[in-house]
Amino acid sequence: RRNVRRNQVSLVKMSEVDVLDWHRITNEFRENINKDFAVIQKGTSSRKKESRISQRYYKVEEFAEVIGGGTPSTKNPDYFGGSIPWITPKDLTNYEKKFIKNGDRNITKEGLSNSSAKLIPKNSILLTSRAPIGYLAIAENDVTTNQGFKSIVVNPIIADFNFVYYLIKANIERIKGYGTGTTFAEVSATVVKNLKFNIPDLPTQTA
Repeated sequence: RRNVRRNQVSLVKMSEVDVLDWHRITNEFRENINKDFAVIQKGTSSRKKESRISQRYYKVEEFAEVIGGGTPSTKNPDYFGGSIPWITPKDLTNYEKKFIKNGDRNITKEGLSNSSAKLIPKNSILLTSRAPIGYLAIAENDVTTNQGFKSIVVNPIIADFNFVYYLIKANIERIKGYGTGTTFAEVSATVVKNLKFNIPDLPTQTA
């Protein structure tokens, strides 16, 4: 019993000492503790915030521009044989590489300016949208395409083009399912723009 009482007294004294010591600490030491606590709070808050925004659903149009293509008039020989790569779905048939520089034919500046073809920047994702849907490559340099593409020009602030390439590739069957048409199935620009993907933050994409 004496031992028990001694322990109880010791506990009381320890408790009293702890309280007394806290109140007796210097202002400088107390400020340091408060600073450390503030840093811990800030770090915890940042981690919570990061976990909330680490990934979210984006429509394609929210992280990229979707660009169609076109074909210069084949009746005008001045439109072809230039230095501007012009890619068609045929160029991606049995094409196994990730990047593509050019197709079988090039067009001229005149052909570009007199058609609905558009210059698509390097690192854009070239997605065939008809005949057939689902061929995929990344532009190794500036290129143009015919109307059989819906090319995706990724905003590098939000997404990494390599990540988006593999994301699209993993969802090709899903994308094919959105194809409509009587002569042949086609995925419209509106469909591509409204595709939704769960995208993590940029550092995670490039890790």
